[in-house]
Amino acid sequence: MTRLLSIFWLGLLCIIIGLTHWSPPAFAKADPLVWRKQIIYLLIPDRFANGNPDNDHAVDIDCPYADWNRMFHGGDFAGLKQHVDYLKDLGVTTVWSTPIYEQVPEPVAGVGCGFHGYWPNYRDPYTGPIEPRLGTDEEFTDLLQTLDDHNIRYILDVVVNHTGFASDLLNQHPDWFRVDSDQCQQSDSGMIQCPSPFEVPD
Repeated sequence: MTRLLSIFWLGLLCIIIGLTHWSPPAFAKADPLVWRKQIIYLLIPDRFANGNPDNDHAVDIDCPYADWNRMFHGGDFAGLKQHVDYLKDLGVTTVWSTPIYEQVPEPVAGVGCGFHGYWPNYRDPYTGPIEPRLGTDEEFTDLLQTLDDHNIRYILDVVVNHTGFASDLLNQHPDWFRVDSDQCQQSDSGMIQCPSPFEVPD
């Protein structure tokens, strides 16, 4: 019994010594003001620079970069990569881009196309395809590497509360969405829910 107590107290002493000399992981010491120090440049990839005209019509629908300001204009990952030095010269330390996922395949009558990235063509299961007019997975990875080589961070905007008009997910699971509702509604839990801007399915 005495031996067991000795082992217990010795173990407890080791734990106490260990805790007094323990330091938190490095990430716990991160500067909480680090993002306040960043010079963030917000951009829409389609509107920034066209570095690869070959992908302008990567999807054969009536959304060419053309004569209407709500259509795709041709900007892509290649164009952004070609202008990283320009961003660096401006003093940019972080690039924040609008979403890059694949957009719904058809233009919305009177509204245009998802050049901005906020009409994702989500589906179930979702594999995260990139909008082909912006480039390929490899080109995106190459862009990230180039930004990193220039010590520029990258923030990707995301869409979590709605999908694009007539998206695959809306067709697969129409019961998941509130559509064609022109007024706020109160749920059974008492929460007030209102339609999304532009009546996108949410």
